[in-house]
Amino acid sequence: MRYTRQAGLIDQGRLKRSKVAVFGLGGLGNPAAMYLAAAGVGELILIDRDTVEESNLNRQVLFKPEDVGKKKTDVVEGWIKKFNPEIKVKKFERICREAVEESDVVLDALDNWESRKSLWELAFRLGKTVVHGAADEWYGQVAVLVSREDAEQVKGRGKGDRIIGATAGLIGSEMALETIRVLNDPPKRSYFLSFDGKEIRRYVIKRPPWNCIIAKPDEIWLKSTVTRKKMVGVLLSDLHRKIEGHIIVKGPVLLIEPYSKRNLQACLKTPGIKIVSPAIKTDLDGIEAAVLKVDVGRSFRITAKRVWKGYEKDSMQIQRELGALVASRTGAGVDLKNHETEIFVEIHREFALVYSQRMKGIGGLPYGIEGKALLLFSGGIDSPVAAFMLAKRGVAVDFLFVNPYGQKLENRIYEVYERVRELVPGKLYVVDAGDAVEEIRSRVREGLRQVVLKRLLYRIASAVEGYEAIATGESIGQASSQTLRNLKVISGAASKPVLRPLIGMDKDETVQIARKIGTFEASSKTAEFCSLEKHSNAAASLQDILEEEAKLHIDIEEIVRTIREARKERINVDLKGAIVVRLWEGKPLLEKGKKYVFVCERGYSAEREAIKARRMGIQAYSLSRKEAEKLGVI
Repeated sequence: MRYTRQAGLIDQGRLKRSKVAVFGLGGLGNPAAMYLAAAGVGELILIDRDTVEESNLNRQVLFKPEDVGKKKTDVVEGWIKKFNPEIKVKKFERICREAVEESDVVLDALDNWESRKSLWELAFRLGKTVVHGAADEWYGQVAVLVSREDAEQVKGRGKGDRIIGATAGLIGSEMALETIRVLNDPPKRSYFLSFDGKEIRRYVIKRPPWNCIIAKPDEIWLKSTVTRKKMVGVLLSDLHRKIEGHIIVKGPVLLIEPYSKRNLQACLKTPGIKIVSPAIKTDLDGIEAAVLKVDVGRSFRITAKRVWKGYEKDSMQIQRELGALVASRTGAGVDLKNHETEIFVEIHREFALVYSQRMKGIGGLPYGIEGKALLLFSGGIDSPVAAFMLAKRGVAVDFLFVNPYGQKLENRIYEVYERVRELVPGKLYVVDAGDAVEEIRSRVREGLRQVVLKRLLYRIASAVEGYEAIATGESIGQASSQTLRNLKVISGAASKPVLRPLIGMDKDETVQIARKIGTFEASSKTAEFCSLEKHSNAAASLQDILEEEAKLHIDIEEIVRTIREARKERINVDLKGAIVVRLWEGKPLLEKGKKYVFVCERGYSAEREAIKARRMGIQAYSLSRKEAEKLGVI
């Protein structure tokens, strides 16, 4: 009796045997889970690690005021068991293979694109259909995705930090509806639904005509035969690690099959490749059909090249015949100088290539061909750019963050690293140097601390084994520690060559590259840890520096022994009953048995004080001033 009203519309037996993984139990996941349970889906797999907050209650309709503080998965499970006891429930806190593998459909109700992309990648790898939803303010979207290539065309709008609750309800309900459709009759094509606040429109997601990618290397073909062969081997190994498919070498050109946006981005982000073109590879009888698949706009030109000179027609004849064909079929005009689109046609012995874009790659030399360096990584604007410039010249780069302030700063540095590793696939290592930095602050005299600190960083990086050089993002004159005289003094502490790829660049040039490679925004949000002094000596003498270093008792080997791969961890702060310490007002004597939360402008010094307190057996936490104000602590 329960499902009588939907009898004949769907296969109820199929629904009962189905499993749906609901990723995210927020404004979209709530109504989606609710209506899937109402429809009689046999098992719901719930994935969310958050607890209910009061701000959720304007749209997350399964939660009540008394649920605040409880785990979302527990509350939704309880609701489902009361509402429809037939439904089985499993719970996970994170995106994981098990949750995806067990499901028939993956429902993406997540609230950030980074997590969505990871989920989609896993889902498509396991052959699952994804039902995606997103909402912002009055607007929303739903997509049913059957392949990675289709998913690559889906983008969101807005930040998602403001939303009308009814919009979330509408989009979540539509997601449930599309999931039921998928379970009842799996689609062969992906489609997209857009809600503009007034009506919902449906679109079929069109796939681009390309079936391969042309990648043309940069300097490799200027080298000797022996060197060229070695470099091509390194380049191919690098590409094979990044793409899904295979690579064909045709003289100075690489063909990557099949085409996908992922493979395209891999080529564009691979050092050693200068020009990248999505293309149609066809047999020689299919050239006309391939050319007609290219969108030419209002005007175009054809540029033909016979790589194989045995082809029966010359380049001019090919251009004339194909130009006349495209003009007659599309109505577009031929314009040799001011065209909207240029279609390139390359004739090879066994096949032809048709393409319309020549996209600029990184260029330079294959990654790793020149050896390996360890880059001192601060998370600021300069060090990611330095890593990119080294990678472009064939140097493999790992990153070393010398951490003076604990997990809070490490998390922020890791966010920058996540962006730069898209281009430079090295590992980020971290060493704990908090005590050493505090010793420099307390024992070295004002004006020389920054130079002493830099020399410490050089010694630590030099002591890490497995690298032919160390590297930095330093530029002459950019800071007082980077004057030519100070760089000479600092360099003396290194036992390996020091690479400075930004040495002659000004800040504007560095910022321009940071914007281009996509690291500027993340770096701008990550303030480097506070300076050790107000004014640094721009011309420190080596004798003075050695005298100050003699005051220190820092064991470099002990610091290096703390080296590990960096990680991003969630920091839970228990503020209930905590004594707030505003560090700009001074530091009180701490008492065991009491709880403290330290606050400073950026949160870094506060974290250092919290670490000291925890070493004394005192429960302590840290916040930046902005975080403390948001939480109502100050």
